[in-house]
Amino acid sequence: MFRVCPTLREYWHEITQLLTDIVGREVPDDPRHCLLGGYRHQPKHKYTNQFQDLALVLAKREIAMTWKAAAGPRLHTWKREVLKWAKAEETIRHREARRGQGPRERARACSTLINDWEQGEEETLDS
Repeated sequence: MFRVCPTLREYWHEITQLLTDIVGREVPDDPRHCLLGGYRHQPKHKYTNQFQDLALVLAKREIAMTWKAAAGPRLHTWKREVLKWAKAEETIRHREARRGQGPRERARACSTLINDWEQGEEETLDS
């Protein structure tokens, strides 16, 4: 289905390109990776792996939610869901950093993602 359906192929391609930019390593545009994970050969910080896992789960959820819709899954909806999670993650990481329990870098990374994507959303809405 992944390779045959042009809508899903384009959707996954856009997601993997965004994730590649965000996590700073190539996220393969491959059905096995997108559906099952499988980045373990590229060790990264555990929060990066968790983010990538969650982003892929949210992408699969968007497919399930729009399965019968003519338009198919929307990147905009996926980004909105990832932003919701990133805002919660940012709050948790800032709280942990204040208590000396976690890295400030993760909170900053979440903040950067939120700011960049929200700016992009405003530009899209203005167009």
